[in-house]
Amino acid sequence: MQTISINFIVPQGWHELSDKQLRYVYQLLAQNFTSDEVKTLCLLHWTGTKVIGKQNTDGYLLRKGKILFEITPLTLAELLPNLDWLGSLPTSPIRPVKLKHRPGIAADFDEV
Repeated sequence: MQTISINFIVPQGWHELSDKQLRYVYQLLAQNFTSDEVKTLCLLHWTGTKVIGKQNTDGYLLRKGKILFEITPLTLAELLPNLDWLGSLPTSPIRPVKLKHRPGIAADFDEV
């Protein structure tokens, strides 16, 4: 069996999210996904990892780029603490920088 190393690089906090990532999180939160579901979906989406299917060994076949690999639910769950910050809303308002190609207003409505 060949061993491969795959890096999952994700933002470390709300302040590191791009507009696209921020909209994705807000969309998931609006759909009432659980915290672990949001973390799992964000982990896969932000790292460009696709679920190909379920394996007979209770694992999942995933694809990241051209690499196919199998991962168990336990291994996937061990990655989720890296996104624990998604489980609580940010202490200061976070908003997209641009809204429909126009600059966004201040997150705290300071100049409105």
